[in-house]
Formats: sequence, structure tokens, C-alpha cells
Amino acid sequence: MLRPLSFLAALGLALVAGCSGAVDAEPEAAPRAILNAPPGGSANVSRNLLPLLRRMSLAPATVAHSGVRRVEQYWTVDDQPRELRYREQVASDGAGRFAIDATELIAPVASPQQAALFLVLQKAREGFVQRYRDFAVRDVDGFVRNYSIIDTGALVTVAGRPCNEYIVQRIVGESVRYQIAVDTQTALVLRTRQESSSGALLSLVEFESLDLAPNHSNVVWHQPLTDERKLPTDPALARAQLGFQPRLPRTDGGLFLLQSATSVEAPDPRGTGTLMWAKHTLTDGVEVVFFLHGGPDTAPGRDDIVRVAPSVGPWNTAEGSLHGELYTAMGRVEVEELLDLLEAAL
Repeated sequence: MLRPLSFLAALGLALVAGCSGAVDAEPEAAPRAILNAPPGGSANVSRNLLPLLRRMSLAPATVAHSGVRRVEQYWTVDDQPRELRYREQVASDGAGRFAIDATELIAPVASPQQAALFLVLQKAREGFVQRYRDFAVRDVDGFVRNYSIIDTGALVTVAGRPCNEYIVQRIVGESVRYQIAVDTQTALVLRTRQESSSGALLSLVEFESLDLAPNHSNVVWHQPLTDERKLPTDPALARAQLGFQPRLPRTDGGLFLLQSATSVEAPDPRGTGTLMWAKHTLTDGVEVVFFLHGGPDTAPGRDDIVRVAPSVGPWNTAEGSLHGELYTAMGRVEVEELLDLLEAAL
């Protein structure tokens, strides 16, 4: 089932997957262990690894740094391989401010005008890239519940810094596998290699240089491009802010946990101006799903319908009109999980 991607572009949710590149892990290094908890603890994550997971969840925003990353992404369109490779300059002041500037388009081959346009568009996607594009421990409890982590035993070097290497794998639903290199001092993830459940390379994001004592005097920090406001937890206040009562998928005990709830004005997918949407951001600990509820569908006589967009790498989208209300769900997860979320909101 097909749907146009214009609505996604208008929301500014760039469908960015990851990259590829050389991996300098020691192939002969034996894994130290699958990290198992003592009786009564998580079956997937050792208790003594929890401090590292907490540090990893905080490091991107709390460790001041700058550097250059190489980004490579691989996907298919109509069974034809596609790739995107570029470099970006990144900066964080360790207090929540950040900046990401694409500096060089490597592939595909493009004219100077096309390359310049790509760099500008990437700046517009800066907030999405920082918050959602790459592997991150976004919720420690969700990570412990839904993922296993294996210490490969390899000490690798990324951007001249020693890193421990781990294999992270989703153990519920569709399998997702990451090979990550974590800086031993800062807990920053300096390299991420993502593979599909069949073992195909989807992405690799890697720091080529890293400065932990940066001069940020010339950095232009990220500024929000949309008027996105926190959605009140009080149902009456949320309804007043949106103009309708927002629906949220039931997440208690499920795969996904609610990370944030906001309101955002964005184009109406029916092409009739703009709508106020309730935007719920959910996570399984690593992956992120956006669940948007656009309120009543006022088109007369419209039947219930859900459309599924063609996959872009690991990203999927489902949207439609159900029981007279508009919904969109998108994320780096399987379509079936998006449809489950839609069903859970009804």
C-alpha cells in the first residue's frame, strides 16, 4: 500500500538510516561474555553494566566535544541499491546545546548546486539528526527489557581513542543488531554499525576526529524550526491546546515507552492547509517511533483506511483515517509494530 512522502518531509522527519565503512575490530578477539544478570535480575544486561548504560544515555548532551563524523547510508528502492555518504561537523557544549553541519557530500555524484542544496537541507534536519538518527540508549529501563548486549572483548581505536566494542541486539519483535564502539573515558558512542535482521549493512556512523576540549566560539547552535509545545498531562488542558482529545497508544507493559508528548502544527495530508497534531514520541530503549494524532477527519463518507509507505532503509510509515480520525505512525521498526500501535490507540 503506497502513500506520498510529502507529509513526512513537511514534518521535517528526515528518514535517515546510517552508514558503512571499515571496521577495525580485532576479529580474533574472543567475546568476554554475554552479560547476564544474577538471579532475579535482567536476563540480558548485567547489573554491573547499568552504570555504563546510564552514562551512554547522558553522554551526547553532557560531554562537551566537537569532531568530524563520516555518515554512510544504504537502502533499496524497487530492489535497486541506493547509497548516501557524507561528512558532518558536530559540536556539543555539554549543557544541552548542539550543532551539526554537513560539510561534504561524498556520494552519490552530484552537481555543485545539488551538493550545496543537500548541505542546506541537512542543516534543517539538524534537530532530528541529533535526537533520533543514530544509535543511542534513550531509556535504560526499556533497553534492559528489550535488548541484549554482548562485550566482544575487542579494544578498538576510533578517532585515535580507545573504545570497547559491544554487540547490541533486540530480543523482542523484529531483530535489530548494532555493533558499537564506546569511548572508554566519556561513554560517547564513536562508531555505530547497523545491520538488518538478515545481516545486510544499513548504516555506519563513525567519528574521524574528536576534540574533548573544543573551542566553540564560532559555533552556531541549533535553533528549533517548529513551534513544538509540551502537551499537558491533564486531559482537559491537552484538549484545549489541540482542539481535540488526543489518543495515545496503550504502552503499559508493552514494547514501547512514552518519551514525550507535544503539539505541533503541520500540513494536512489531505492537502487542505495545516492541522494541529498531537505528537507522541515513544522508544523501546533504542529505537524511536513517532505516533501522531491529527484529530477528526472531516471528509464526509470516508472509509477507514491505512496506507503503508515503501520502506526507506529501516524506516517505515503507516498513516490513515480510522474511526473518523487521522493518524500517522513512523519509525525505524517493522510495519507490523506500527500497525499494532495504531490498533492500540483505538
